[in-house]
Amino acid sequence: MQDVADKIVSKWKEIIESYSIKVESVHCFRMNNYYTGYPEIEHCYIVNFDFGLNPDYGMNYWEKNKRDRLMKELELNFIDRFQPVLVDTKTVHDFNYGETKFHNDKVDYFTNQGHRIIIQFYPQGFIDELREDKLNQLGII
Repeated sequence: MQDVADKIVSKWKEIIESYSIKVESVHCFRMNNYYTGYPEIEHCYIVNFDFGLNPDYGMNYWEKNKRDRLMKELELNFIDRFQPVLVDTKTVHDFNYGETKFHNDKVDYFTNQGHRIIIQFYPQGFIDELREDKLNQLGII
């Protein structure tokens, strides 16, 4: 499943960088390597796309505004891609700033913190999407 997770993360990195947002580092790990005793996360991964320590360093107002607009567009792209089950933030106690919860067979949550994006996901849920991408590349569909 690690190879599927790596393909998904690579695709997401390409999507992020298509918004002219440079990914400085990517850290992806399988949840049960760090959190034991939770069978529901056995095949769950978290990826962190880090854009740098200080996203505002050396940016003037216009550059920061442009970057913020791009980050919002990127966030909406991922939200649309993951098809969320929207959660009422007034009734959920573990809602974090910039976090969208999905709770489906693909993604638990997506968090946009400005200087990084964090996604908790299940690679198995993306296998059909990866197959379709491969068939499109081969010109079969």
